[in-house]
Amino acid sequence: MKDQEERERKLQKAETAELRKAAKLHKEKIAEKKRVAREAAKVARKKEKAEKVAERTREKEARDAAKALQSAQKGKRKALQSSTQSNKRQKRVVDAVAAEEPSGAASATPLKTTRRGRNVKLPSKYK
Repeated sequence: MKDQEERERKLQKAETAELRKAAKLHKEKIAEKKRVAREAAKVARKKEKAEKVAERTREKEARDAAKALQSAQKGKRKALQSSTQSNKRQKRVVDAVAAEEPSGAASATPLKTTRRGRNVKLPSKYK
């Protein structure tokens, strides 16, 4: 009877040890799968990040090229350019003589007016 109980106890111990080994192997396999999945995710994140950096670099280069092209087409600063439009936009001088003749006071020299319409009186030494 004692021998039989001893055998059963040994069998039970061997069985529990075998179950522990199987559980340990299963746990190690799961841990290995998780580790592989983490590595794959890490590689994918690194690849995606590199693609984003490359895309940003391409966009920046395109913007810089467009700016360089615009500045080349634009030419030099406006302050350095001669103003040709100011010469073109001269106002006509209004003749004041035509306005004074109907009143009856005709002067010997016709009065000149400025651009703003004011009369210019010549000094006596130039008359």
